[in-house]
Amino acid sequence: MGFPKLLYSTLLLTLLLLPGCVDDQLSIVMAAVAGTPYTPGETVDIQITFNYVGPDTILAIEVVQSLPDCWTFEEYPPQILTNMLPPLMEEVGNTLSFGYIANPPLPATFVYRVNVPENASGTQEFQGYTRFYFENGVTLSPVTTVTVQQVN
Repeated sequence: MGFPKLLYSTLLLTLLLLPGCVDDQLSIVMAAVAGTPYTPGETVDIQITFNYVGPDTILAIEVVQSLPDCWTFEEYPPQILTNMLPPLMEEVGNTLSFGYIANPPLPATFVYRVNVPENASGTQEFQGYTRFYFENGVTLSPVTTVTVQQVN
């Protein structure tokens, strides 16, 4: 039996309000899946891999992603669905926040699909980082950036 939805939301909101510091023991790697360029009006898949190497027990993990303007979350690709995918916690503007309370084995990878707006053009940039929640506070991975190119 999982967490009741209200308890889950309350716990995540509480964790999000904690301050954090950057730690090089934490990492996040982002990539456009198979290096596929995007086509305006279509979708593109983004792959996230994150890791922690250290002695502390992780209580929860949050992956925060900034999408290019007007790009939006679509889904987790059906062929990649597993029980370890993080739920989409929140989408505000161009920021996505994915979260784990039951932590996956690390390093962990997941893929999400975004909608590309019809007016998208040129090189587009995604940025992301991971928040790791420990008993003694929150630690952030360094910010990682990935770019995707428009189909010629």
